[in-house]
Formats: sequence, structure tokens, C-alpha cells
Amino acid sequence: MKYYIYCYDIQCDKKRLRCAKFLLRYGERIQESVYQIAVQKHSQITTINNYLSKQINNDIDKVHYYYIANKHHNLCQTLSIPLSPAIKKIPLFSIY
Repeated sequence: MKYYIYCYDIQCDKKRLRCAKFLLRYGERIQESVYQIAVQKHSQITTINNYLSKQINNDIDKVHYYYIANKHHNLCQTLSIPLSPAIKKIPLFSIY
């Protein structure tokens, strides 16, 4: 399993909602525009990045993603609301 944090600043409400729904297929929202993603194949990250690239306006929107090395993903802890029960089935990390 590979772990990533995705965050974005997308101006258009319609595009932002589309991106949010898409990212929720791969992980869980941990802040308004921040998601924790767990994938098994690198091709899934390529799929995510291709989709997001097509949605954003490169002149005004931003999408950042960060790889969390497998040996470090368990070092993050939740300081507030815990993850949903569905997400607890896989060893995710959370940052609040």
C-alpha cells in the first residue's frame, strides 16, 4: 500500500466538487480540501493526477500531493475526530 496526501485550491465550485467526489473514491477527506489516499498501484496515482490535471485551470488553481513513505505512515496521529469505521479497515494515517 502506498500513502499520499492530496490538497487543492480550486476556484470553480463545480470543478472543486467534481475533484472532491473523485478523490473520495480513493480515500477520506481529512480537511475541507485535504485528502488521505491509500493506493496499491502507482497506476492509480497516475489516474488521479490525470483526472485532476484535466479539471483544473493551470493559471489559477493548485493541486499538491505528497508521498508518505510506508515506514512513516503510522507515525501520524489523530488529535481530534477519529477516522470513519470503513477507513479503519486499512492501515491509514491521519493528520489533524
